[in-house]
Amino acid sequence: MEMTTLQLSFLVFWIFLLAFSLFAIRNSKSMKPKSKFFVYVVVFLVPVVGGLLILLSIIFSTLCWGDISNRYILVVLVVTFLFGIIGLIDDYRKVIHNNPKGLSAKYKYAAQSIVALGVGIYLYQSATLPVETQLLIPFFKDYIFDLSWLYVVLVYFVIVGSSNAVNLTDGLDGLAIL
Repeated sequence: MEMTTLQLSFLVFWIFLLAFSLFAIRNSKSMKPKSKFFVYVVVFLVPVVGGLLILLSIIFSTLCWGDISNRYILVVLVVTFLFGIIGLIDDYRKVIHNNPKGLSAKYKYAAQSIVALGVGIYLYQSATLPVETQLLIPFFKDYIFDLSWLYVVLVYFVIVGSSNAVNLTDGLDGLAIL
């Protein structure tokens, strides 16, 4: 599966590169290194296309090779897609609306929270075995905690915390992947 993702990423990269090259040739008068159009393409469009490239490669290869009947794979796929949509909206506001901050932190956090809580509730409601909502402490086989509804809170913190930890360490380029 990883090789398919890698190969697909390379293929889609070359398609995007060809499209960008044709786009640049058509607009060659405004592609001078100091022009606003050049800055627009290099600074704004490259991270957006890179994010789309990564997102499309992950989703396509998972749909091709993943066990779609497994609800955990579906959950990861849905969360990846929805968080990608949040990032796309953020980049859209930066590029199209010339808003350097993009989507405000309040709205990003709200959207992430809705997705994470929805996933937590879904996983809690669809749990068929008690072990699916229990916390097992490694190396201590006798310590098993039944989280009950706190399982939703744990899922929320893992999803939102992981996403924001990646975004904080990512810096400004927007191309970090999980």
